[in-house]
Amino acid sequence: MGILKQDNLLFITTLLVTITLPISMLANNISIVLMLLVWISEGKWRTKIQNLQYNKISLIFLSFYVLHLIGMLYTNNKSEGFIELEKRLSLLIFPLVLGSTTKQFTKSQFHFILKTFVFSCTLASATMLLHAVYRVTEQNQDIKVLFYDLLSMSSIIKMHPIYIAMYMGFCLFIILYFLQSFWKSISILTKIGSIILFIYTLGFIFLTGARMPIISTVLIIIIQFITGYKKQTLTTNAALISLFIGVVIIVIMKFDVLQHRFKIIYETNISQIFSKDYQYHNDHQNAFSMRLVKWRCSVEIIYENFLFGVGTGDAEDQLVICYDQKKFWGRLAGYRFNSHNIYLQDWLRLGLIGFTLLMLSFILPIIKAVKHKKGLYLAFITLFMLCGTTESLINANKGIIFFAFFSCIFAFKSDIQSSST
Repeated sequence: MGILKQDNLLFITTLLVTITLPISMLANNISIVLMLLVWISEGKWRTKIQNLQYNKISLIFLSFYVLHLIGMLYTNNKSEGFIELEKRLSLLIFPLVLGSTTKQFTKSQFHFILKTFVFSCTLASATMLLHAVYRVTEQNQDIKVLFYDLLSMSSIIKMHPIYIAMYMGFCLFIILYFLQSFWKSISILTKIGSIILFIYTLGFIFLTGARMPIISTVLIIIIQFITGYKKQTLTTNAALISLFIGVVIIVIMKFDVLQHRFKIIYETNISQIFSKDYQYHNDHQNAFSMRLVKWRCSVEIIYENFLFGVGTGDAEDQLVICYDQKKFWGRLAGYRFNSHNIYLQDWLRLGLIGFTLLMLSFILPIIKAVKHKKGLYLAFITLFMLCGTTESLINANKGIIFFAFFSCIFAFKSDIQSSST
């Protein structure tokens, strides 16, 4: 019955959270509850409290959640506030569970968690892709409709393209991490399989058409190529990087749909949107210009609620008022867009204090990753921060669980004190 020991139970429930995250939100929530029950049944409360007292990253996460509770005191929309508290429970649960227990996962267990996530994301992405291909062939539509929207219409895997693209970007970092770390010791068959998986994962990310995950992933992988092959010759480094960049350029140039998604960025009249008396018009608008309207309204509301924000549940309500003034259709009941930027969203919601705690939840892990030379940890945090510039990732379960869970795994359960992992 050794598998049912306390330490093994924590590892098993961690694997359940990992494998269900890209696949099913319900199964993922059940897995998190099981992890919490294992933690409660363990006891050792004095030791756990002592561990948390000296754990800066855990304290930042917990303080951030407590601030959401305080924000309920001055929010008007209590029902929305309680929804936000429920969504952000991960900021409370994972630091408590993973940050207070003394037992670290072994290196092999940590690696197995990473491999499990890659497997689960590959399964989820393949399901989405096969469903999209089925719809294209069934409806006799052009292959270009596979991009972006159709991938998120799977009847099995319900995930917005931006989130699955971010997950797959992290998978690319994991694959590259294993190839760089164990290239000399793995078999030829494993090398070939890993390279094929790398190419598939990269191709799927491009197929989503999610701009910021694509840009972030490409930049971070180029840096990983540079830093991960120090023992190789300069010629080898240059060849690998050139090959990767060449493939990226060819893919973008090959597909008009993907070109268009990047082209609209420099075609947008940014100065017009930020002019004093701007009014939204449907003519000549695109996805990027709509984001700019959301950012402008967010900045205007932040200016009026700089220190404490509007409260835990009032962010969207205040944005809708601004959207109405700008004649932006994002105000309508079926939309009620958020800021589409994690930094603006949390400053708007919880003020300067909330923004500061959010930044500390990124900065402290970055310092830890750099100090202990944890490239994969740094790549994960950087990916999330960059993707958060165009999406309110902490507003959705798929974003906040991803960030809180892996942040805690890296910080508390990955043998972070050893520079060899």
